[in-house]
Amino acid sequence: MNPFGFDKYTAKYLVAVKDGGGSAAITVTLPWKLSQFTADLMRYSSRAIISVYPFIGAVQAAHLIDLFGRNSLTQVGTITHNSNGVTGDGTSGILYIGGSKLPASIFPNLNDFSFGAYSRTNTTSDTQAEMGCFFGSRMYFAARTVAGNVVGYAANNTLIQVAVANSQGLFQVSRTSSSNSGIVKNGVLVGSSVVAPTTFPGISMTICAAVGQAYSARNLAFAYLGTGSGVTSYPDFYTTVQNFQIFLARQV
Repeated sequence: MNPFGFDKYTAKYLVAVKDGGGSAAITVTLPWKLSQFTADLMRYSSRAIISVYPFIGAVQAAHLIDLFGRNSLTQVGTITHNSNGVTGDGTSGILYIGGSKLPASIFPNLNDFSFGAYSRTNTTSDTQAEMGCFFGSRMYFAARTVAGNVVGYAANNTLIQVAVANSQGLFQVSRTSSSNSGIVKNGVLVGSSVVAPTTFPGISMTICAAVGQAYSARNLAFAYLGTGSGVTSYPDFYTTVQNFQIFLARQV
């Protein structure tokens, strides 16, 4: 029996948060809610959701932990850590997923991937990216840009831009085939495009920036990596994430 009496992911994560100095965030009800959150995510299968960052604990060491224990974060530059999650400084703060590089085996190709983040900040900027990577050409998404108030997603130098009302909410980038790439906001597919496929050679993937470029100053309460084919029920995924943010009193 694990020390918390819950599934192995919840139990190990809570121990790591406690050891990282975030024990004050572990309330009486948090383990139960986190266990339900984990179970809801696991409905997509254990590999559909690759890494999850709940940003619980209000301190740096606790926020760097992957709920599934696969790819911890490495911080470079200035990031603010508090009970609302992580906030970059817009100039240097960046979180590297899995250290300097993710293995190529994470995404054998870019025909099957998804990633996303939950933004609590409503700002316009054409220089900020919430998540991204770089391998000759950037692949990233920005929750909102100045020109036309759009969410922008770029892959292989092909840009999808879709009008959105603000930069608050859960934003996802998803690719399910060589002819299907899309942007999702709060569980709704808001834009799609054909983007030429490419391989994933083992690259840096980051939060709060697009690998040393487009540093973000938005407050992020959640981020994840997954497969596109595994995360296709966008409304259900959004409900899962939003309900957990409501419990943490940091929903938008």
